[in-house]
Amino acid sequence: MFAATPAQFVATRTALARQAKSQGSPELAAQITALRKPSVAAWALNHLVRRRPELLEQLIDLGERLRSAQTRLDASALRRLRGERDAVLLGLVEGASTEAAAAGQRLAASVVDQVRDTLVAALADAEASRAVESGALTRSLTYSGFGEVDLADAVARTATGVPLAVIRGGRSSSVPQLGSDSSLASRSGRQADPDAERERAERLDRERHEGALREAQLALARAEREVDAAAGRVRQAREASDAARERVRRARADLAAAEAEDEARLLEVSEAVQQRSRAQQSRDAAEARLQELMQR
Repeated sequence: MFAATPAQFVATRTALARQAKSQGSPELAAQITALRKPSVAAWALNHLVRRRPELLEQLIDLGERLRSAQTRLDASALRRLRGERDAVLLGLVEGASTEAAAAGQRLAASVVDQVRDTLVAALADAEASRAVESGALTRSLTYSGFGEVDLADAVARTATGVPLAVIRGGRSSSVPQLGSDSSLASRSGRQADPDAERERAERLDRERHEGALREAQLALARAEREVDAAAGRVRQAREASDAARERVRRARADLAAAEAEDEARLLEVSEAVQQRSRAQQSRDAAEARLQELMQR
């Protein structure tokens, strides 16, 4: 059913529900009717999973290596993987657009952005990766860079809560037959293997724990970087303060020297003034004597 285009989904769902009901499976018919129509971005990724499984394998492999490097806080590995990450994302986004166009569905720019956001979330989070791998997404995903990806109502599930998933190598057509999806293959949602369910639950618990541990390690690394940065700023501020104090000390020394020189120059001015006054007095006396002699 999730291989049907957005335009075909409702008709396909109705046809499959009627088929299940006619075959005496009213519970299965009700489950089929309750399945939500995927968004265009979710359908594009579901379609890509079926049409280009090799691209999905690249996503899964790269996601595991990226998450491993993040868990180890291996910055050099993360830098090395950055180029591959960009290339894989570009290939997946282009593949989704191409396969959607081949199916008669053109993806708007906003839908392409949602496709990319979902792929980024799948690289960052193992549960999100499995959601994309299921081929039964009902909406796009986002990753904020911290914490787990919100997967609420993001994947179609059976009545028992088991997520739907693509059966590799299964047939597909414009109106798939009952059994073409794993949920339909389970018919009326017969109980899953308890051991498998328990193993899955344990795996989810381990992954959640590992995710929480990874986030705590990343938070610690960020805090340590902030402490180092703050210590660096303190060191720089102290060095700047020491330099400023040294400039003040030199300025004060220069000021003291200038003041001493100013006092010396003032004494020189005072002495010069006194000398000028005495010289003027001598000149006045000489002029008076000259006048006296001339009058005799």
